[in-house]
Amino acid sequence: MIRMILKNSGVKTTYIDPANGIETENGLSTLMNSLELISLLGENLCFEIKTLFTDSKGFNLRNNIAHGLLDDAHAVTSGSVYAWFLILRMIIKSIENNVAHQI
Repeated sequence: MIRMILKNSGVKTTYIDPANGIETENGLSTLMNSLELISLLGENLCFEIKTLFTDSKGFNLRNNIAHGLLDDAHAVTSGSVYAWFLILRMIIKSIENNVAHQI
């Protein structure tokens, strides 16, 4: 979702490895450091996403899920529930924005 928001705003979300010329998509941690993203989503929402998904001092859910480190006990913590709500809120807002643009 973050990559789509940036791409739709004309922000480059890839980098080209100078050694072999291969273009690779930037990861979420790199995308979250984009100044353009802060202007698009706002500082508060960017902080929430970083804290929940990418910051090792926060919940770091993306890393824990991707590497199989999220056990059942941590899957129902306040951070996981908050992340679920945040994603749901972002999806509903994107639907509302699409409907508003179609009217």
